[in-house]
Amino acid sequence: MLNARDLKEYRLLHGLSQRDVAMYCDVSYRLIGEVENGQKNLTDFNYHEIIKGINSAVQAKARGTFEEDKKKYNEKENEYERNRVAQKKAEEKKVATKKKNTRSSSSSTVKSEPK
Repeated sequence: MLNARDLKEYRLLHGLSQRDVAMYCDVSYRLIGEVENGQKNLTDFNYHEIIKGINSAVQAKARGTFEEDKKKYNEKENEYERNRVAQKKAEEKKVATKKKNTRSSSSSTVKSEPK
């Protein structure tokens, strides 16, 4: 079993970025970076997923499908990000509206008495 530093060297040997590897496995590019930098422990699951991702990316390069896969992955990731930002804006708007509706009014209505 390779250690985290060797995994990084193996990935770089094949000219792959962390995002390239993440396209072909069930861990995020952020987790790959954290493992490689020693911020997260290398579990058996992470190890096998990263190896699977590297090997699958190398195979895709050999088949000539790597760039097409990368384009699809980026489109999916961009769509996810757009949806996440839209949802966040909707939640912020909902909170702002709720705060606006719960504020007490500083002006009060005064009835005038007839003379």
